[in-house]
Amino acid sequence: HALIRPPAVRHAVVVAHPDHGVAAVVEVDDRVDVAVLVEFVRPTLTAAEVPSHIEIRRSPLRNPAGKVRRSTFRTETIAS
Repeated sequence: HALIRPPAVRHAVVVAHPDHGVAAVVEVDDRVDVAVLVEFVRPTLTAAEVPSHIEIRRSPLRNPAGKVRRSTFRTETIAS
């Protein structure tokens, strides 16, 4: 996925958001500017695929079993 190409990004989860369209939760190692990340992925994605809302996290996106629970992120992202 385009969102994990930058070196500082470890993982990304993309979810549908009722107000924002496409939203993403991104796990990073270093500080990442959301605007720079959007501009980095924009050339490789269609306009509908570019996240309009990105949440940056340092905590792991995967659970102890190594799974990503999109429903968890969808609920958390909608609440924010």
